[in-house]
Amino acid sequence: MLPTLIEIRFDTPFAQAVAYVLAVLLLGYGIWAGWRNAPGSLDKKGKELPPTREQRATRAAIYGVLFAIVLLFGLYYALPAMAFLGAKGEGLPIHTYGLMIIAGFAAAIMVSTRLAEREWGGAEGVRRRNDAADLAVWVFYGGFIGAAGAVWWFCRQRKIPFLRLADVIAPTVALGQAFGRLGCFAAGCCWGKPASLHLPWAVRFPRAAHDIFGRLTGGAIAANSQLEDTRRWVIESTGQVFDHFVPGSIRLSDWVAEHGTTLPIHPTQLYESLAQLLLFVLLMIARRYRRFHGQILALYLIGYSIIRTTVEMFRGDFERGTLHQVIDQVPLDAWWNISTSQFISLVMFALGVTLLVRRPSGTPELASASGAQTA
Repeated sequence: MLPTLIEIRFDTPFAQAVAYVLAVLLLGYGIWAGWRNAPGSLDKKGKELPPTREQRATRAAIYGVLFAIVLLFGLYYALPAMAFLGAKGEGLPIHTYGLMIIAGFAAAIMVSTRLAEREWGGAEGVRRRNDAADLAVWVFYGGFIGAAGAVWWFCRQRKIPFLRLADVIAPTVALGQAFGRLGCFAAGCCWGKPASLHLPWAVRFPRAAHDIFGRLTGGAIAANSQLEDTRRWVIESTGQVFDHFVPGSIRLSDWVAEHGTTLPIHPTQLYESLAQLLLFVLLMIARRYRRFHGQILALYLIGYSIIRTTVEMFRGDFERGTLHQVIDQVPLDAWWNISTSQFISLVMFALGVTLLVRRPSGTPELASASGAQTA
């Protein structure tokens, strides 16, 4: 269980009624948003016509179904079984992790829609702004892994140049990840390796936390994981971790059990959050000087892979998957004991360099990136 700010329970009939009313209101908002933002057809000159009632009704139905799915899952987990058939009754925990994820997603949508409007300009810019907002829905349902596929399919359906839209989205992905890693820090996941006692910015995650009312809630994921880790030993003064006992070391789980917190560890979540924020700023500056569509995407792939590979060197959540778990002969602390994320980053780096050096055929030379540009 994640550390929570407040947990809302729906144990009384009044609270359950409020939950249903809010669900109906949100569903109504989703249907209205679909109706209001429905795109119209294009005439022979490429100008968008006002949407027909059928087009509005279709869009409203799609939004209604998507909102209904999310709301049904929410009611299933929040309400008790007596109020919703087969429900889990877990309530609605509000924690910083979730708030940061929502904030990152919202920030990415706001920036991407604004960039899309400026990218195309005029009436088409307004249409592409709405397209970018629609795309966010599909990315949300597809998840991060399916996001690229969702963007590619969306571009084919809307006849939008994939690389051009990718240049719009790429900086906002970095912005969203900067917020997301702050959420990881609040939850105590994706934590770092034990650090030297002399590292001034090292952090400790507690086994137990309190909400805003002082009630005991779940502790950080890092602390609970280290508490159960009986296979690793650490030298407290240096932070060196071993998969076997060495003189001067202490079992990781014993240290956490005794002190109630993790060892001082690297705040890798903050490392990546700051780096992603810097990458966002650099990509926004690079947009002013780009020479072809796909250049910003290439720079993002290169920048992200460098950031992720570097941060992974300080990660301490060994459960995420490393070469050591596949090949026992590879030492746990060996520099070549790369993680799954580092391997993926190498592929992303190669793809970014290839896209940057060997510009895709058919992409025009751009004279300037300021304002609307020709396709």
